[in-house]
Amino acid sequence: MHGGDIYRNRVKYDFSISVNPLGMSDGVRNAVLAAVDNLGRYPDLRYEKLRAAIAAMEGIRPDCVVCGNGASELIPAFIRMVKPRRILLPVPSFTGYERAIESYRSLLEGICALKGRDASETDQAFETVGSSRRDRAFEGCEAFEKGRSPRSDSALDGGGALEKYGMLRSDGALDGGGALEKYGMLRSDGALKGSDSLKIEYFDLREKNDFSLTKDILPELVDKIKEFKPDLCILTNPNNPCGKLAERRFLVSVAEACGQSGTKLLIDECFMELTGRKREYSFLPLLTAFPWVSVLNAFTKTMAVPGLRLGWCVSARPETARSLVLQLPEWNVSELAQAAGIAASRERAFIEESVALIREERLFLSRELGQLGFHVYPSDANFILFRPASRMKCELFQALLAEGILIRDCRDMRGLGPGFYRIAVRSREENEILLNSLRSKYCKEC
Repeated sequence: MHGGDIYRNRVKYDFSISVNPLGMSDGVRNAVLAAVDNLGRYPDLRYEKLRAAIAAMEGIRPDCVVCGNGASELIPAFIRMVKPRRILLPVPSFTGYERAIESYRSLLEGICALKGRDASETDQAFETVGSSRRDRAFEGCEAFEKGRSPRSDSALDGGGALEKYGMLRSDGALDGGGALEKYGMLRSDGALKGSDSLKIEYFDLREKNDFSLTKDILPELVDKIKEFKPDLCILTNPNNPCGKLAERRFLVSVAEACGQSGTKLLIDECFMELTGRKREYSFLPLLTAFPWVSVLNAFTKTMAVPGLRLGWCVSARPETARSLVLQLPEWNVSELAQAAGIAASRERAFIEESVALIREERLFLSRELGQLGFHVYPSDANFILFRPASRMKCELFQALLAEGILIRDCRDMRGLGPGFYRIAVRSREENEILLNSLRSKYCKEC
């Protein structure tokens, strides 16, 4: 479940997506409108002007920047690039990470199926992901070549080996059971063998620490990294859905543990800009000392442009950036997105104005929610996590939706469950509308 589903709900006020309450800046809007005249041509494949603009904004090298169709495109691409066998994920956190991991697991299962191997024989599956042979052919082709399924033009033959080994139905479609079961490629629960070869370890963040990355859990997290030795660890700063920033010294300790364990660390800073504390908390200035760490960001929240889709990933080494680019489709950053990103990189005054509004309204909302009897988790971001203090089952999501107010129900977030809700910090007028509705609904429902 994600926020922002205004397409299947009748919504007047959307508190489910945490974007800038000031909306899109005039500078970004004008840049997008001007770029409409360029839609008759392909966008710059290398988005050089955009990379230069982001590099200047962040104080990094342009060849260390990779852009994508939103951060949500870069997350699965980053996972494929790393080709992890073990992943460590603190929770609760952004549900998009788990979706990206499941996509990667599905890819591994497909490769294992092509090779006819089980979970204990999938070393080559990891090597195959995102790689190619010297002759540029996909490294899983041997399985087909032995059965003579490629045609003379190197395209896959719809019959040949597939038909020979009973992997086609009478209508020519692939047999989803039959041959897979016959050749031992299915587990007893019906899943493809190979899914067990990817191990996910969830590190539970504690409610007594407000589900935050704090020094209290640091020794345990470092021990988990050293014991589990993940290939990849993903952290969010500020964490989502609680909104609390992690101290830079905390992240340095985690990064050091990852370096000692051979772990790639991805730090998601997509909400960092709107905290107004980027200078003190961002990991970007430390990247050159930690080349195994990458930082993810996006203009989606900062500039309130989720419909444009523009995110970027920064690493200390250009070769890391080049490897990540290979996991992405060509022309994945549109002409409109490139124009918007270049303009957004110059909007310093607009961001400062936004941060001031968010800080004021976050304090207002937190105080008012607390007076209504909700337990409010401290936040540094442009969103707030809360729950009924009584722990009673208040179905606020449906009650508010009936009035055209959409909030984020966090029941699908691992480590939370029913009764946890997240709201965006909006304008004073919108916030008061939400609070007035909560006063009536909360008292009535709870």
